[in-house]
Amino acid sequence: MIVEERPTRRWLDACIALDGHDNSHEAAERILSRIPGPAAHLSVERDDQVVGMGLIVAAPGCGGVFCMATHPDHRQQGIATAVLHAGARWAAAHGAEELYLQVMDDNQAACRLYDRVGFRLSHTYHYRTKP
Repeated sequence: MIVEERPTRRWLDACIALDGHDNSHEAAERILSRIPGPAAHLSVERDDQVVGMGLIVAAPGCGGVFCMATHPDHRQQGIATAVLHAGARWAAAHGAEELYLQVMDDNQAACRLYDRVGFRLSHTYHYRTKP
């Protein structure tokens, strides 16, 4: 497990590649690099390739879980669970007593993982688009 306080080029490249949205590059460059911290940019590498990642941002009393992703060829191997547990330990060491995250309802694999490790539904949300 690699844990960096700032996003490295390798971590940002993996974020862009694993995110898969049209604006992944813009989000990684403009938004993620501006997080003041403390933050942990976590990654798991196999054969010199980032195959799993996450971002934990600590704030007084709580920590946010963001950018969780696993390469499709490496899913169901415990990588996301390892990233989440390492991030939780890091957050606890930085004063976070609780963790929060957002996940899409239709991401069943992620929902199962988060349920298995103890996350519970607090709120729902939706996006509005202009007609």
